[in-house]
Amino acid sequence: MFSFRYDVPFSLKTATWVSRQGGQDSIYYKITDTTHIAKVLMKRLLSHVSTKMELSTQFLAKKTLQKGSHSGKDVVVAWGSQCKATHKNVAYLESSQ
Repeated sequence: MFSFRYDVPFSLKTATWVSRQGGQDSIYYKITDTTHIAKVLMKRLLSHVSTKMELSTQFLAKKTLQKGSHSGKDVVVAWGSQCKATHKNVAYLESSQ
């Protein structure tokens, strides 16, 4: 079984991202509760692969779990190779595929 990764330096996907940036270097933003991104264009914010992965996976997944836990709702979230839930242990759902 093959797994595909987009963080390979010379992949076709990387070349596409570089061309869409219009020659500008991508900037890595560490996404936290205090990161000020209000004036950053979404295209610019998501141009760095690591920022995109952190925002779309780790940060949003953890915030979703927090909101679900505080509101008393059963929430299951999967990101990367992890899977977490507010109401039970779902470690058996974790995968590296």
